[in-house]
Amino acid sequence: SAVPVIRYFACRGRVEPLRLLFVEAGVTWKENSLTDPKDWAQEKGQTPFGSLPIVTVGDKQYTQTMAIIRHYANEHNFFGNDSEERLRADIMVEAVLDAQEKLASKYYWNPNWETDRKDVEEKLLPPLYENIQRFFKKDNQGPWVLGQTLSVADFMLWCFLDLMRPFVPGQLPKYQELAKFHQDFSTREKIAEYLHSDKRYKNHTITLSPVGGTPETSAQP
Repeated sequence: SAVPVIRYFACRGRVEPLRLLFVEAGVTWKENSLTDPKDWAQEKGQTPFGSLPIVTVGDKQYTQTMAIIRHYANEHNFFGNDSEERLRADIMVEAVLDAQEKLASKYYWNPNWETDRKDVEEKLLPPLYENIQRFFKKDNQGPWVLGQTLSVADFMLWCFLDLMRPFVPGQLPKYQELAKFHQDFSTREKIAEYLHSDKRYKNHTITLSPVGGTPETSAQP
């Protein structure tokens, strides 16, 4: 069967949960990364919704990030074992998306990050982490969002926590269950191999962000 080709920017970005899902499912994929912003200006009008990622499989083309991620979660049985589990997984996915939306403008492309960091660490982040951790723990005896069953919610949650880690170092360890989840997921055999490989992009975003100045928080020159 045809190999999925991801058309996206040369970074982790919104596609990273999909890459992790592919890794865990044993799916081989290719990257067709867009490295020059000028190319995107020309290409944007030719895409179905003026956005990336686009995943091409043979003569099929998939767009819209979460539609793509949910599609492959369904394909590879990462959506729980019944409708109740699917609902729980989806609630966590939506909670993560909400949290990302609330925080993104604060750290990405924010020239005042060093000033705003305290506000994020003390006011914005704690209730988000607390709510997510409370939901994670509720009626849950296992290491993953669905207990013993790995799901799309785990890929999304891990990527959110890992994205925030370099921006607000020292915050995650304050949330014991989330920190343990992050560690447990990071040490899954296939995931750990990918995380330490050259296949993984070093940077979260493409923009030459003034934030942090580390390979993770700023684009590569």
